Amino acid sequence: MYTAGSTAILLMWAGIISAAGLLPGAAGLWNETRAETIPYVLVGAIALGYVLFGILHKPVIAVFGLGYAVSFYVPHYLFDDIAPAISGIAMLALLAATFVWVHRNDEW
Repeated sequence: MYTAGSTAILLMWAGIISAAGLLPGAAGLWNETRAETIPYVLVGAIALGYVLFGILHKPVIAVFGLGYAVSFYVPHYLFDDIAPAISGIAMLALLAATFVWVHRNDEW
């Protein structure tokens, strides 16, 4: 079921996501004027990790990654002040729907 290769891929994406957060900050690219872009970069890296890991192993993981990106980016472009609340609710709904789908289909 799980192999050393899948563990290596998981650790690789954990390293890439950590680097996406730490390297630009250490280089001084995220200062006071650009601090609002930090979540956008990190969510994009996390969603990309889910999509690529899901392509290699289970399609439901890739679909979750796409839904994760959509539930974060779409509210921030459509709504202004209430975007974080809508995004949080959408992410929780996505997580619940994925959990129910996995357990109903015995995917795991």
